[in-house]
Amino acid sequence: MLQRPKILIVEHDDFLREILGNLLHKKGNYILSGFCIEKTLEEAAGKHIHLVILGTSCERYEGEKTIHYLRKRLGEHLIFYLINHQQEPISFLGKEHQIAITELSIQKIIHDVTTLLGA
Repeated sequence: MLQRPKILIVEHDDFLREILGNLLHKKGNYILSGFCIEKTLEEAAGKHIHLVILGTSCERYEGEKTIHYLRKRLGEHLIFYLINHQQEPISFLGKEHQIAITELSIQKIIHDVTTLLGA
């Protein structure tokens, strides 16, 4: 049986988190989500997460330090996609792995994420 990719969505905005989760679920992905890093990590414990969609507006988000923390907790293999709520561009992650909230396009995120997963 083919395993569905598991995506962890950590985004403070309830609407954005829910719409992304629903659309990615319809594409055949298994979705875990939450509004804060710690609570979402509790839910993801023991699951093999393939990709993390992380909103920079999440409580306790600390840039590259947060990426390292999540990799330590969930595995070095993780692919990240950032929704950047900050004014400055993210320098530690390639452009294909992020979108600025000012340019927010749900369709672009869905396309980018499915491309990153090879689906």
